[in-house]
Amino acid sequence: MKKILSMALSVVMLICVSAGMDFSAGAMANTGKIGNNVYYEFDSATGALTISGSGDIYGYDDGRQGELDLPFSPFYNSAAIKTVVIQSGIFNIGDCLFEGCSALESIDIPDTVGSIGTNAFTYCTALKKIVIPNSVKSIGMEAFYGCEALTDLTIGSGVRSIDSGAFFTESLKEVKYKGTKGDWAKIKFNYGDYNWNFPNANIICTDGIICKTHKFTPYKEKATTKKNGLIGEKCTVCGNIITKTVINKIGSVKLSNTAYTYNGKAKKPAVTVCDSKGKSISAANYTVAYSKGRTAVGTYTVAITFKGNYSGIVKRSFIIKPQKVKKITAKKVSSKKISITWNKVKGVTGYEVYRYNYTKGKYILVKRTKKPIKVTLENYGKNTVKYAVRTYKTVGKKTYKSDFRVGAKKL
Repeated sequence: MKKILSMALSVVMLICVSAGMDFSAGAMANTGKIGNNVYYEFDSATGALTISGSGDIYGYDDGRQGELDLPFSPFYNSAAIKTVVIQSGIFNIGDCLFEGCSALESIDIPDTVGSIGTNAFTYCTALKKIVIPNSVKSIGMEAFYGCEALTDLTIGSGVRSIDSGAFFTESLKEVKYKGTKGDWAKIKFNYGDYNWNFPNANIICTDGIICKTHKFTPYKEKATTKKNGLIGEKCTVCGNIITKTVINKIGSVKLSNTAYTYNGKAKKPAVTVCDSKGKSISAANYTVAYSKGRTAVGTYTVAITFKGNYSGIVKRSFIIKPQKVKKITAKKVSSKKISITWNKVKGVTGYEVYRYNYTKGKYILVKRTKKPIKVTLENYGKNTVKYAVRTYKTVGKKTYKSDFRVGAKKL
């Protein structure tokens, strides 16, 4: 029970008039003044309370300790108010204004309200839904403390501070927030940390969820050639991932040989795979598939399909070149010329004959022929003629060339 004032009734009335406040703690009148230019009207038949006017609503005693030299709100501990409509033009919801209104189920707050005071809705045990407009900048300490029926809450993006225990309400499982996760991070939680608000609620922002009720399950993101993978846990509520192990991406995939010489036997180069840190990746994490055949001259593909901790397919290729000529016979024709001959190589399309150009410092193509012939090569400024012959084979639209067989003849 609020402490009894010892001053005379006439003095009390004088103070009330001068302060513009109703100091009574008795039954609520159907009309009254709760601000310099703010008034209320109550319909006792429907339980509807309408607040109108302009400016600020008074602040009232906290209703519990009686430590403030202020009166109780005219609505303190009312069991008659069911709905409240605050009309546009009201700037705030005063301290302890609706404290203990146990029948209050809903309230409409206009976008002119900039603050909600301390204990404004404390122990409004029937309040189920509230939408705080973007205009509200601050929410006072324990503003909605004990509102255990509150399950539907929307907070505007304009809120900049929330005091301790303002929403210490275990019934809330989620809160809809009209700003982003970045905006939420800028809100100041005064007189206590974030855990003194929304103990069981996830914050649903416009760009994702700030989760307080994580439900983690095992999670794996496989590594590829472009990005690292991870092994961890993922929240089924907000999608947050806790990384426990990083799987380095696939760094290199190499064949033991990329060019063979035809010998009629199938070729099967070994595969070596390393991650981006140069560590060998076990063969248990991939399968290798080779092109069919791999005996004739041509290009062949090796497909490496990753599994386990890795994902993707990498393809590598190798070629089988035609055999090179086995022997070149060179004879001196004159003091400036030699001739060369070679034996036929089975299965090739033709041959290319080169002579070394000392001026250019490289072998120059002299002749291309479909079959072995005698080719005369002339000396140019040197007493030694260097030559080279190689075979080639055309498969489809591609030509494969053998290694060179080289030689030299001194004149």
